Amino acid sequence: MKFQLTFDKFIHFAKISLLTSSCVTEGGVMQAKYRGQLVEVWKISHRPIHERWVRHAFEQGRLSWNEWNKNVLNFESISGDLALVGDFLIQKDGRRFHVVSRENVQRDLIFMDTEANFKIGD
Repeated sequence: MKFQLTFDKFIHFAKISLLTSSCVTEGGVMQAKYRGQLVEVWKISHRPIHERWVRHAFEQGRLSWNEWNKNVLNFESISGDLALVGDFLIQKDGRRFHVVSRENVQRDLIFMDTEANFKIGD
């Protein structure tokens, strides 16, 4: 059985890639609105980390790659939450982390751009 990527799904994934890469501010921070609040966002990946808050969290041990599965990110929370490569990690209130899964990014995040605000899927 072949996997067939429909045109709509292709456009959806292309927009996610394009928009999330173009939402980075000059300071290297990706910003979005999450439930009406402006937050800093990191698309979880194994690429070099440019976001200061993410690097700092790794240095403090608040974030770490899972020792059994390197595509799983462990992060400090009450429930010991996990996130996957491709999900989006949000820093709320300067300390707390929240994950938006790649499936819910279109619904939950409005990415900020220096020229305009836009939502993935528009």
